[in-house]
Amino acid sequence: MGGYLYMQQWEYKICKLSGRAMSTIELPTEEELNELGKDGWELATSMTDKTDFDNTLIYKRPKK
Repeated sequence: MGGYLYMQQWEYKICKLSGRAMSTIELPTEEELNELGKDGWELATSMTDKTDFDNTLIYKRPKK
């Protein structure tokens, strides 16, 4: 007892993709995604705006 509870802190990376340009947008390659993973990033969530279909990808990793 009497120990300290450690709360993990996170940092975030936000990537926005335009819905209007989705047909011409260059998606990340497997190599690029593996680099993000090596850097500690993982996809936390994605959201799509229902009015213009813009997509937002939110990545997170433990704060250093």
